[in-house]
Amino acid sequence: IDPSKWESVFESFEQADPSTTR
Repeated sequence: IDPSKWESVFESFEQADPSTTR
């Protein structure tokens, strides 16, 4: 698993769902 990839995924998730702070 690549931590860098997860970081990008988390960023995308936050942008896609600003309502989700976690």
